[in-house]
Amino acid sequence: MDNKELEKIYNDTYRSVYWTAMSLLKDEEDAQDIVQETYVTLIDSYDTLKDKEKVAAWLKKIAANKCLNRIKLAKTDKMDDEFFESVEAVPEDFLPDSIVESDEMRKVVMDIIEKSLSDDVRRTLILFYFDEMSTKEIAEALGIPQGT
Repeated sequence: MDNKELEKIYNDTYRSVYWTAMSLLKDEEDAQDIVQETYVTLIDSYDTLKDKEKVAAWLKKIAANKCLNRIKLAKTDKMDDEFFESVEAVPEDFLPDSIVESDEMRKVVMDIIEKSLSDDVRRTLILFYFDEMSTKEIAEALGIPQGT
């Protein structure tokens, strides 16, 4: 990958990678660290990517996983599986693309999510709906059974 290609990828994806990190960590400095680490991973691993067209989704997943690793390190108590079992399933059309793509609507939705949900549920929603991680990936990242 040359510098021009890296610059284009960075310009095209920075906002979504930063937003992912900031949404999960809620700390500017930590989010910036994760963004930097994510792009270092891109530089190190770009040549091994099979589908270069999906680099934006790949970067968001890398950032989300790095955030979750940081959260796990900082968290001293384990998640309560009973809490997750009591949460009802959210319909797949919970946030239509037209809402997510609008910056203003995204801010409104995130404000509601941040004020009304616990950190664990908020992170799960962000990973599933915004970072497009599968339930299997989320379960592995959070260390919980896939059914929850």
